[in-house]
Amino acid sequence: MLIFLKKKIMASEEILQYLCCPKCKSNLIEQDDFLVCEKCSEKYETQGGIPILVNFKNLPIHLQRQIKYFVKEDNSRPEYRLDEWQKSYIRRFEENFPFQGGELLIDVGTGSGYMAVEMAKKGLRVIACDLTLKELIKLKDIIKKERLENNLFLVCCSAEGLPFKDKIADYLVSNAVLEHLPQEEKAISEINRVCRNKSGLMITVPLKLKYVLPIFWLPTYIHDRKIGHLRKYNEKILSRRFGQFGYKVKRTYYPGHFEKALVVSLSMLGIHKENWDEWAETKDRQKENKKYFSCNICTIFIK
Repeated sequence: MLIFLKKKIMASEEILQYLCCPKCKSNLIEQDDFLVCEKCSEKYETQGGIPILVNFKNLPIHLQRQIKYFVKEDNSRPEYRLDEWQKSYIRRFEENFPFQGGELLIDVGTGSGYMAVEMAKKGLRVIACDLTLKELIKLKDIIKKERLENNLFLVCCSAEGLPFKDKIADYLVSNAVLEHLPQEEKAISEINRVCRNKSGLMITVPLKLKYVLPIFWLPTYIHDRKIGHLRKYNEKILSRRFGQFGYKVKRTYYPGHFEKALVVSLSMLGIHKENWDEWAETKDRQKENKKYFSCNICTIFIK
């Protein structure tokens, strides 16, 4: 028992160097089985070694519904493997950020955790955070199997109140998150706060409907309503949102062209073949620099 407790404390001390109170941004200390804010005395629980740095009762109704939706719609697999589209996002990160290893990446809204896992494998220190505790618990098992416990840490929190100290992150990834947030401006301000003065971002969001192929307008609208999207973007909007904090666009990708959208649509109808994914992703990569008739926008920012 004493050995178990010692390991638990050592693990929490390692992540503790990056954490702060999401409420007042002051230091957190360990007290019994809680993390406690030194200033406001707010207490935060942990579950399975994962700090829960969010008050679920105070979340906007929209985010509470989002948690229930993603828990219900969980399509995760028992084994860990990369899909073709996930490989594309990893490539986009790697070709824009020539990291040496040892830098800190924060993956906001990590979901299945593929980006966090793959970047940790390549030597980055990674904090993967998400509102859905159930996803993080599953991700913990993957981290153990992949032997990444020393450089991949999990935190349950909201993107609108990141529980991380100022200026700690060299890189930050946020894929398919901003469009879900009632307080999007606050989340972007938080992203800027936790990133170093010289840092890189990869932000992926849905593209404005006018750029989408017209035959997909209705399915896209239905999907947006179902999944809880509150807004859409283009490069001008993203440049304005992040430009106010000194970020400049390095490169923009446009994933989700016809072939990719077609395969996704057929899959939603229960029609799917394994080799379709590789074919669709190959076609999508060939068109990722073309704005029109895509569905998403992935923007690389540097400061």
